[in-house]
Amino acid sequence: MLLRGISEGSVHAILDAPAWTEPDPSRAGIMRAFGKAPETGDHWVRVVFRFDGNGDKIVITLHPDRRARPPAGVN
Repeated sequence: MLLRGISEGSVHAILDAPAWTEPDPSRAGIMRAFGKAPETGDHWVRVVFRFDGNGDKIVITLHPDRRARPPAGVN
């Protein structure tokens, strides 16, 4: 299955081992995980998610994010 041209495997890889995460600045309880996906030419992908009551991650949306700026030390 592809979501916005990004494989489910790449989405899982980003959620399992993100390069970095940050809270969504405008929505409480929503997190952003960033990672690179081969399908995007190694551009950053933002996966927006929340935790359910069992601690599982529920994906809300995802997309390549050409404006993403990783924190210092993240390549």
